[in-house]
Parts: sequence; C-alpha cells; structure tokens
Amino acid sequence: MKRSLCVLLALALCGAVCAAEAPIEASMVITGTITVNPAGGVQGYALHDQDKIPPGVVQIVERTIKGWQFVPIVENGQPVAAQAGMAVRVVARMIDKANAEIRVAGASFGCDAYQAKNLLPNACPPGTTVTPDRRQPPEYPRQALKEGLGGEVYLAVEVGRDGRVIRADAMQVNLSNRFGSPLRMQNAFANNARDAAMKWRFNVPTVGPEAAKDHWVVTVPVVYTIGGPMPDDYGKWHAYVPGPARDVPWARDDTPGSADALAGGGMPFVRDSRFVLKTQSGADGDRS
Repeated sequence: MKRSLCVLLALALCGAVCAAEAPIEASMVITGTITVNPAGGVQGYALHDQDKIPPGVVQIVERTIKGWQFVPIVENGQPVAAQAGMAVRVVARMIDKANAEIRVAGASFGCDAYQAKNLLPNACPPGTTVTPDRRQPPEYPRQALKEGLGGEVYLAVEVGRDGRVIRADAMQVNLSNRFGSPLRMQNAFANNARDAAMKWRFNVPTVGPEAAKDHWVVTVPVVYTIGGPMPDDYGKWHAYVPGPARDVPWARDDTPGSADALAGGGMPFVRDSRFVLKTQSGADGDRS
C-alpha cells in the first residue's frame, strides 16, 4: 500500500519537475491549526481545505504531526494546553521519472491572515497581531523580467510601534528555474523586495499579549511571477530551484524555524514563541 501511494505521488508531481534538471524541487505548503496538550504532545490538529490536498500528502503530513513533541507550554507556573495556526511544507525531490522522495521539510506555528478569516474564534482576534496597512508591491527586477525568471523572497520584517518598517532582510530566495548566475539573481530579488518593504506600513497589535512590545518581527513571502497574479494553487505541487537559507541575526528569536514553510499570498506570519518543537519538524522521506 505504501509503495503504491508513493508511486502515485511520484507520477502526480513528475510533470512539475521531470522536465528540469536536478536539483529542482517541488513543494506545497499545507496550513491548519494544532493543539498541544499540557505534556507537550499533540492533542489535536486540523488541516485547511483538506479536500484540495492529494490524499497521499495528507497521510505523510498527518503521520509526521502525530510524532511531534513540543516543549510544554507554561502559564502562571502550570503546564497548559494551547493552540496555534500552523504551516507545514512538504518537499518532493525526483530520484528518477518513476521515483520520488517526499517528506515534511519544515513547519511554522503562529498566526496568519488565513487563520484569522477561516478558523477558530480565538485564533487571531482583531487587534492582536500585525496586519498590512499600506504595502506597495515591489517593481520587477529588470534582468529577471528580461530572462523570464520568477522568484519568491521570504522577508524578515521588523515593525516599530508606529507601524513603520525599521529594517528588513531576506531569509531565503527561491528561483522559478535555472539561471546562469543564480546568486546574482537571488540578490537582485532580495534587494528589490527589501527596498520595497522599507516603505510599507503595518497595523500593530493594540490588545492582547503582543500589544506591550516595542517592536514586532514578521515573515512576509514576496512572490515574483510573470503573467499576472498566481492562481490559487493550494494543494498543488510548485516547482522551484531552492536557494540557501540566509542568517538574519536580528530576527533569529522571532521568525519561524523554516522560512519557506509559510502560506503564499504575501500575508505576514507572526510566530507564536510558545510553540517549540523538541522533535525535528521534518520526517523521514517516503520513497517510491
């Protein structure tokens, strides 16, 4: 059964990556919520729009989540149950045209706009988290546009109490396809997104535990694509050339452990610092 499942998944994603040379990967980000019990185990979870996700991917994600163990969350000196939004990134790497390795590569826990609109009444109450106010999209880098190259930049953004951006930096840049000088184009996308972010404005928390902070650090995905806005591709494989993780020292304590385990759409993601995994967020790959 497991063998058949992996073969089906390999065939389903081959169209996204088989035409390209390695090391192009394909991935999808699955969002949902998770509840941790007082001992740090997983008490329950829910995946958003599960009917849009390939059944085999659902099985891999669920098996991984069930094995997670968190550092117990303590309030007023007592371990408690707690809930947060989660984003889980599933990565597939083709071994050949009939075989693939599929694994959970990262996870983030916190609050995003998807969760605020669609799920639990206490997930992201109004005024408790950072939300966009004025955000002009960045211009497309000229060389990337000339070459027909797309990209995705994961920005760490520090927001001050007045809603202005204090600083921003790229934590990872993925490209849509191979390019002769990938580092040059990664830097072009990163610099372009960072410069645009410095002009953004945000609404900051006014109530709840986050309201007393003097600044907030959020992670914002910035997608560059040629041919108009990206369609809703939730539950579909997305092929890309992965860029290296970049260290952003000032954001280490505030940003998710896996920058690209975030939902698309450019919405800010605020990490819930209470949720700390003791086990690895990824799982052993399933291989056909």
